Amino acid sequence: MLSSCGGDEPADLTATITAEEAGEHCANGGQFIEIARNASIATAYICDGADGASPVVVALEEPAGEHCEYGGVALQVGADAPVYLCEGADGAAGQAVALGAVAAGDECTYGGTSIRVGEGSKTYVCNGTPGSNGDSVVVAAVPAGAACAGGGVSLQVGEGAPTYVCNGAPGADGQDGADGQDGADGQSVTATPEAAGANCTYGGVKLQVGGGTPTFVCNGTPGQDGQSVTISAEPSGANCGGGGVKLQVGADSPSYVCNGADGAQGPAGPAGQDGADGQNGADGQDGADGADGQDGADGQDGQDADALTWSQLSSDTTAQPNSGFIASGTSDWTIDLPDSSVLNYGDTIRVINNGTGRVSVAPGTGQSFEFASNSLERAMTYWTPRDSSRQWTSVASSADGTKLVAAEFGGKIYTSSDSGATWIPRESSRNWEAVASSKNGQKLAAASDGGYIYTSYDAGVNWTWRATQRSWNSLASSADGTRLVATVWNGKIYTSNNSGGSWTERMSDTDRQWRQVASSGSGKKLAAVEQNGSIYISVDSGETWNPYGPTRSWQAVAMSADGTRFLASDTSRLYTSTDSGEYWVEGAEYGLWRAVASSADGTKLVAVEKSGRLLASNDAGETWILGGPVGRWRAIASSASGDDLVVVGDSEQIHTNGADRLVANGVSSLELTYIGDGAFWVDRVSGLVEGP
Repeated sequence: MLSSCGGDEPADLTATITAEEAGEHCANGGQFIEIARNASIATAYICDGADGASPVVVALEEPAGEHCEYGGVALQVGADAPVYLCEGADGAAGQAVALGAVAAGDECTYGGTSIRVGEGSKTYVCNGTPGSNGDSVVVAAVPAGAACAGGGVSLQVGEGAPTYVCNGAPGADGQDGADGQDGADGQSVTATPEAAGANCTYGGVKLQVGGGTPTFVCNGTPGQDGQSVTISAEPSGANCGGGGVKLQVGADSPSYVCNGADGAQGPAGPAGQDGADGQNGADGQDGADGADGQDGADGQDGQDADALTWSQLSSDTTAQPNSGFIASGTSDWTIDLPDSSVLNYGDTIRVINNGTGRVSVAPGTGQSFEFASNSLERAMTYWTPRDSSRQWTSVASSADGTKLVAAEFGGKIYTSSDSGATWIPRESSRNWEAVASSKNGQKLAAASDGGYIYTSYDAGVNWTWRATQRSWNSLASSADGTRLVATVWNGKIYTSNNSGGSWTERMSDTDRQWRQVASSGSGKKLAAVEQNGSIYISVDSGETWNPYGPTRSWQAVAMSADGTRFLASDTSRLYTSTDSGEYWVEGAEYGLWRAVASSADGTKLVAVEKSGRLLASNDAGETWILGGPVGRWRAIASSASGDDLVVVGDSEQIHTNGADRLVANGVSSLELTYIGDGAFWVDRVSGLVEGP
């Protein structure tokens, strides 16, 4: 035990006591004591006596003096002499250290820091030599290409080669989100005639929205009556030497539109050639004696008919300006038109086929045909086959007819951006049943039987799957491509108002055998035909539907852009409506009409037979012309003007109207007159002249 007796216990004193075994230091064992104060240590052994009591250890503060010059601690162990633990003398006071900045100069070339201890000399710690400037780093975006398939960023350090940090491959499209909740019901809108009175001086229409205050749309002030216009024939006389037409507007002096003078008679034509193989000369030509033929027709624009250089066809050839060709026998020949660089306005090429073979007239690069016949006859006469024979099921067209999309059952989707001249396969092989296009041809939709609906925003380059797997069989699109409508065979109608992002089921009461669907330009007026049922029409983008027309085995339907004119077909007849479907007129044309199409204004209509030809009208169905190629047709599409058509069918090539060459098939003739800019005027056509 360590304790102090009397006085204060010394400060900064530590003591450690451990047991000491019997041995060298203590014969009977004892304790080992180690006492430390500051840096001084003293040790002592307290040995056990024989059966004696434990000694007492006393530690006392020792003042400075005889035993410890600077003071310390005295240890008294029992009756032994004390042991002293003395403190050392105080150390000398430390010196101040001063630090200062050193400017660049003699002591430090690039500056540094000075260190001074007490009054001693300064020591300098100098900055090192500045390092050279680092290279510049340029960061730039990298488009998708050879360096980065999905685009990324390039790092250019100085003049070194760039390093690319590329974007990862796009992740798979996430599933469509759940449909949002239906919006609140809109207020009812009622439009009723408003009689002339306080609200509308000249009458008008009253619009009542819900229970709100009515709004009036009033008629304007009546305009003044126009003057009458009378048109009557004007005989030859003082007003018109060769006769003409008299226009009488109101009481004003009449105006005259006079006939022109007769053109001069052309000179006699060339001598007729001998008839081939004993056949009689065509149209009164002389026999083998080579007598003069009939007088030539009037020359165009003053050009003499006998200016043509005539030759008998015996091989394929290239025509020269102002040349004529005569074919006979059963052989097929091709005449290439001269290059436009050697042609002058009014130059003529004429072809006469007296045989049973085919004479093809082929234009060169940048050349085209203009026809003297009306556009409807031209549309039904001249057609060009495109691409390959496939199981085509559907086709759609942009408004201008330049962008086309067609679907192959069990194959791919095909697109064209040059009016059908060339086609590019798109997407994957599926059982495609229907396609639809926006007005500009950028937004497309396609439906597969037993699969999904797919949409494209870039004219068919990329596609995204939509909707749910069903037996989709028909599609239609609004002009801007945002509103779509689709049908399911033995199922429902579905509509989308966000370009196919989400779909809403319509007419949920029962499943029906829907055949085809059509849309107005706005997408608000829709029509769908049911096999062995009615024509259903919606005027609110598909929310509600009403049946119209008779019950028939309907096959197809088309409508004008404003939704007022309709064309529909069943398995034997065509039906038209000009009052938004309220009343339908049955046509007299028999045939299994598989598909129909309409111009934007609804005046130009066309229908195709399942195994036959095409039927077209340019007066909203009043009269029809039968023509076009014969095939197993499935679908047809029209441009907005109705002048550009494209038709597809089972195991058929795609056909577009308009000819890239003309064919005189059998006994026939035609004349081509150059009118500039690579165009030839086609006239004086007789017999069967058609597209290739």
